[in-house]
Amino acid sequence: MSVDTGAPVLPGYEFSGWETTDAVVTDEQFAMPDTPVTFTVTWMPRSDTPFTVEYYQQNAIDDSYTLADTFHGEGTARGNIPLKEFEGFLLTPDSVTAADSFKIRSDGTATLKLYYERERFAVTYAYAGRAAGDTVLQATSYWYGQTVTFLA
Repeated sequence: MSVDTGAPVLPGYEFSGWETTDAVVTDEQFAMPDTPVTFTVTWMPRSDTPFTVEYYQQNAIDDSYTLADTFHGEGTARGNIPLKEFEGFLLTPDSVTAADSFKIRSDGTATLKLYYERERFAVTYAYAGRAAGDTVLQATSYWYGQTVTFLA
């Protein structure tokens, strides 16, 4: 028996063939047995499925986030999305979890939003001529990239 089913289409995947354990198929033909035959389609993920990553950075003056960069790429359906590092910023724990569980959608509509917290660093003012650890006039922390006004 010869059956022409045509190649099915699934976004993000390439059709790679039909499989069955119900009959012996040779050159896309088989002899119909005395039981039902079921064929299952097999797919190979494409490596050119589009996805988008939006990178948000915490503002220096408030706790809001601003879009800092957007990446449009191509990858394998169900594949992982690349992370990015920014000087003075750390990926938030929620974003790490989201990135680990996020997969490229086969239909090309995947958009992942990653949030980066701004790091804080200390600025210490001490009396002149004193060794480190002696009397400190003031110690304050500032966000990376924040404008610091020097104490007079």
